[in-house]
Amino acid sequence: MYGSRVRVKTRTDEVHGIIVADEEGAAKALGKNMKIDLGVNDSKEVAKLGVMVGDSAVLDGSFMTLGNRAIAKAIDARFGCALAIEILEALKDECLDFDLYVGASVMEEVGQRGGTTATGLIQPDLGIVLDGGAANDYAGKSNAVGQLGKGVLVRYYDKGMMPNRALLDELVSVCESNQIDYQHYYSMSLTDAAWIHKLFAGCPTLHVGICARNPHTANAEIDLHDYECAKRSALEVLKGLNASKIDAFKEANR
Repeated sequence: MYGSRVRVKTRTDEVHGIIVADEEGAAKALGKNMKIDLGVNDSKEVAKLGVMVGDSAVLDGSFMTLGNRAIAKAIDARFGCALAIEILEALKDECLDFDLYVGASVMEEVGQRGGTTATGLIQPDLGIVLDGGAANDYAGKSNAVGQLGKGVLVRYYDKGMMPNRALLDELVSVCESNQIDYQHYYSMSLTDAAWIHKLFAGCPTLHVGICARNPHTANAEIDLHDYECAKRSALEVLKGLNASKIDAFKEANR
């Protein structure tokens, strides 16, 4: 975060600043001592800007592309918002055998708060989480877990969810039947699926995601081929769902 541009949200406006990359703070990664330079000289000038104790600051990262890669603030998670909209557009004329709810939740990183309230409101029979995972291909190793450009993630383990094996098999089957690239993936992080799959008597939950470099930063990076693989596979899974399949997924882990 050191050296990153930020936008400070005041009561009436936004003020731009930069997180100071002082030598001691950056070297020791002392997050609690971070300072924001607002381009002023003293506290009186800060007050004139309307900045007060308790105001929040957000990273300021614009969208850009590098070849077939997309780079933007927190795109490792926010790609799911765009994907959700595209799924709605693609299915608007489809007659589905179930009610489809699509949304974007907040505060997953601090206890799945949005996912908790959303699933409590809907009480779904099945959940699909569109979220990212960290790429581990920086060193160029061919066997690294999570590689950009290798397709949608088949997330068979993370620290928050007991995956539904039948749903995982369904995702792999859909990918192989439709020539969609996929890669097996595990992680020691978690997603909203950590809450959804434990809902009431248990809700079969599938993670359809992609991996990203620089996750949780102002310049997270994804591969657009992976995005297309996630979109195609999610659509095919949804199109193939019906009541009997959903019941079978519910029974799979019991």
